[in-house]
Amino acid sequence: MVAQSTPEIPNLGVKEPLDTLQLEFQYCRQFCEKVELLKKQGYTGWRKSRGDGNCFYRSFGFSLLEYIATAPKELSTRWAASLFVALSKLEFADKAESDAHRFLLEHLANLRDGKGWRDTSSTNDNCSSGPRKLWWGISSTHGNRSNMSVQDQLFASFMESGPQSLDLALVRALRRATADFLLTNAQDPELGGGMTWELSLEAQGLGTPEQFCREVVLPMGNDAQTLVFRNLVEALGVDLHIVGLDNKGNLFPEDYRVLRPANASPRPVVHVQLRPGHFDILYKSGSAQAAPP
Repeated sequence: MVAQSTPEIPNLGVKEPLDTLQLEFQYCRQFCEKVELLKKQGYTGWRKSRGDGNCFYRSFGFSLLEYIATAPKELSTRWAASLFVALSKLEFADKAESDAHRFLLEHLANLRDGKGWRDTSSTNDNCSSGPRKLWWGISSTHGNRSNMSVQDQLFASFMESGPQSLDLALVRALRRATADFLLTNAQDPELGGGMTWELSLEAQGLGTPEQFCREVVLPMGNDAQTLVFRNLVEALGVDLHIVGLDNKGNLFPEDYRVLRPANASPRPVVHVQLRPGHFDILYKSGSAQAAPP
């Protein structure tokens, strides 16, 4: 008997209309009613995110990049520059992780410079090894790279799942950015609604900020906990809207708006859905409209 290999689950699915989300739960009346409410609120689609413990970071990160890449050029380049600055401050001791992070920054620099996600005009790429080889191999299966839209470039680049992939580089960067911000601001009561993160973690039995970051935030594959949301939006200057979907009660949206914006300019808004234990991406009509300052 020949053993059959299990097909690998993709990091992200294609963008789908909300009707397909209803079909997945067609026998749950409460869930379908909530999806109808989403439609009335202007939501138009969703995208699956791989459920490997990184789904929040992956959903947040890809949604943010897609939002930036498809925004009007002035906003796109400004937001890409801001994200580039935030992520370029991060450091990784492991060489492979550092190389993958540098490759991620190269793509952000392309967005910042108005060249799309991948600068297809470049002829100086060394594609023989590492993350470049992974990305060029993946993108070549999706047609002529020079003819790909920025959305297609972005989606294709996130199909690789190896340790040096852009997918894991982004997840790793968002985890590190969250941890760095939390540790730097652990004694600030304003961010925690009157209680410092240090006291909040102690009250929940989650240890010190250092322990929480070391054991919960930084390890790949660990689910995001509530403290992550506030610290990530503050670290990157991005608003986050989470819509909870289950078979009980009403929709329970949660908004995480930046408390201390760096300036009065509009900000990107990330929309994700939370089902018990899992995050996916949501799309809202007019989502290229930025959050007000």
